[in-house]
Amino acid sequence: MSDKLLHKPLYLFLILGLLFWGFLYTIIPAKPTYSFSTTTLVYIIISLLAYILGHLICHKFYKIKTQPNSNLNHSKNIIWFLITLVIISWFIRYIDLFFSRGISFSNTIQENRDLLGIASSNPIYIFGAIFKELFFLPLLLTLISFNKNKKLLICSSFLYLLPLLIPFLRGTRKDVFFTFLILALVLIITKTMALKLKTLIKLGVVFIVLNIVFYNLLMNRETGETQTKDQKIDELLDKATYNDLLQPTVLFEEKIKASKGIKKAILFNYVHTLQYYCHGVFELDYLVKDKTKNKDYLKGEYNFNLFLKALEKFNLIEYDSSKVHFILPRQSTYITFLGAMFVDFGWLGIIGMFCLGYFQNVIDKKVKNNNTLYLSLYIFFIMFNIFFPVINLLRGTGIYFVFSCLTIIISLNILFKSKFRTYL
Repeated sequence: MSDKLLHKPLYLFLILGLLFWGFLYTIIPAKPTYSFSTTTLVYIIISLLAYILGHLICHKFYKIKTQPNSNLNHSKNIIWFLITLVIISWFIRYIDLFFSRGISFSNTIQENRDLLGIASSNPIYIFGAIFKELFFLPLLLTLISFNKNKKLLICSSFLYLLPLLIPFLRGTRKDVFFTFLILALVLIITKTMALKLKTLIKLGVVFIVLNIVFYNLLMNRETGETQTKDQKIDELLDKATYNDLLQPTVLFEEKIKASKGIKKAILFNYVHTLQYYCHGVFELDYLVKDKTKNKDYLKGEYNFNLFLKALEKFNLIEYDSSKVHFILPRQSTYITFLGAMFVDFGWLGIIGMFCLGYFQNVIDKKVKNNNTLYLSLYIFFIMFNIFFPVINLLRGTGIYFVFSCLTIIISLNILFKSKFRTYL
C-alpha cells in the first residue's frame, strides 16, 4: 500500500457503525412504542453472519498479484476530463430541476420533493443525474498525484460546492452532511488531514454548526406568517413520523414544550436528530412483520428502482415503477439496508449480505494492491457501512454513485489497460 494513503478494512467501519448506533440509542430521550420481535433479531444476526462469511470466502479464494505503487504522473488529463464531466453533469442536472421540472426556491419544500420524485423524461438528464456523483473523484486523485498543482486543486475543490443547492430545495440535511463527510474522508485517506482525536472533534463541531445553520434556514422558510418558531417546533414534535415507533419520553417532551427560544430549539434538535438516526432499526422490525405476513416482495425493483427507470427511459426495458411508491407499510422513514433487501427478497435477502461482504473484500484487496481508482468505491462503502443501521445508501442516487464509479474504472481499464495497469 502506498504510504500516501490510509487504508483500513471495510468491515471495521461496519462494526464502528453498529457501535455508534448503539451509543446514540443509549442517550436518546425516547423509547420504542412496542417490543422488538425475535424474528427481526434473528434476521439481523443471520444477515451479519452472511456478511462475515462473504468476507472470509473472498479472503481465502480471491487472489490478486502484488504490484508496485501506482504511478499517476501521466494521469493529469484524466483528472481534467473528470472535472469537465462533473461540471457538465451538474449543469444538465440543474437544467432538469429548474427548467424541466419547475423546482424553485419559491416553492414549498414538499412541492419541490414531489417534483424531485418525478422521473426524468430525457436520457440526457439521466446522464447528468448519474455522473454528477463523481464530484469527489478529481480532488481525490489530485491530492494523491498533484497536490502542488494549484489549478487542479482549486477546480477539483470547487466541485464540492455543486451539490449544495439540492439540500435547500428539498429540505434535508442529509445531502449537506454526506457532501462534507465525503470531503473529510478524501482528506483523511490521502493523509491531507490527520486522523486524530482533535480532527474528529473539529468534524463534530462542523457537523453541529451545519446542523444549526440548516435548521434555522428551514425554520425560517417553513414557519408561516402567523406562526412563531416555538409554535412550529411544538407542531413538528407532535406530528413527527418517527414518533409512531420511537416516541420521545413524556418528561423530555414536556421539557421541550415548556422551553422557549434557543433552549427550545436545542432540545428539539437534540431529540429529533437522534430519532432521525436511530429510528430505522424499528422501522425494519415493523417492515419485517408486515412483509412476512403479506409476502409481496419486489424481487429487486425497490433497491434498483432508479436504475430500472433509467433503462426504461432509454427504451431498453419496459418497466412500471408505480407499485414501488406504495410498497412500504410506512412512508417517509428509513428502513436500513436490511429492510430494503427484505422488501425485495424476504429472507433470501441474506444472500445479498453474503455478496456484499464478498464484494467489499474485493475492494479492500484492490485498494491495498494500489488500484487507486477503487478508492472511489472504498469511500462509498465506508459511508455505507457506518450508516448501515440507519439508511440504505445503495438505493436512490447511491446506485448512480456506484454505477458511475464502476463505469470510470472499467472504461479506463479498457481504454488504457497496458499504460494504466498499475493505476487500475
